[in-house]
Amino acid sequence: MYRLTPRQVVVIISRSPADPKLSALARDIGPVRLDDLLLATLRDAIAAAVRVDGVTIAAVAPTRGHLVHLRQLLPAGVEFAAPPEPLGPGRLARFALTSFQGRDYERIMLVDSAVLHLTSRLVGTGLGALASADAVVGGSQRGATYAFGLLERHVDRFAQSEEPLIHGDRLATEFVGQLRAMRLGTRRLDPLPTLDAFSSLNDLESAVLGVPGSHHLSAFLTSLPLTQTALGDLERHIR
Repeated sequence: MYRLTPRQVVVIISRSPADPKLSALARDIGPVRLDDLLLATLRDAIAAAVRVDGVTIAAVAPTRGHLVHLRQLLPAGVEFAAPPEPLGPGRLARFALTSFQGRDYERIMLVDSAVLHLTSRLVGTGLGALASADAVVGGSQRGATYAFGLLERHVDRFAQSEEPLIHGDRLATEFVGQLRAMRLGTRRLDPLPTLDAFSSLNDLESAVLGVPGSHHLSAFLTSLPLTQTALGDLERHIR
């Protein structure tokens, strides 16, 4: 039977609180709150993807223990996967990509769970671009890759790659250049911030509160005790 809508999956790569790139935030708010913060950004990414028609949503955890934790907290209908042994972010993204190979998905899109302000429009734009392109890349405002979409028929070309596909030190612009050198037609997505860019809760609050696409993160932030920035704003208001 002819299928009008291609099968497509958005795979959200869950970050670990032990991620060295989040060490500044971990020092500021502690590991327990950082874990809650990462869950909030993961939920926001899922919420953005869910609103795109005809998309399967999956979450990939860095460890089996983290997978059990996510299964208890995330909504029904989300698929889950985790590697048999802990992997770094680069190898974890390759695991995610190959886990959904050969399952009749035509389009696979990996998304870093630490991205902020992700919207259904951006997810839909990325998947839609794969109708005429081989790959799509979303770069963070600091230049790292927060999203990588690929046609399933090209997955084998990245299965053995040693470089991180998302959330690495390689700039998104360099990644796009590499993909085009491989003769893969590649589109760029709008730049978005990721948690890596913030060293304190004060800075994060200033960037997030009141901005669309961060409902769960905003709820998490407003549930915390007032930060020094918020206290300063309150004092100025009282005066």
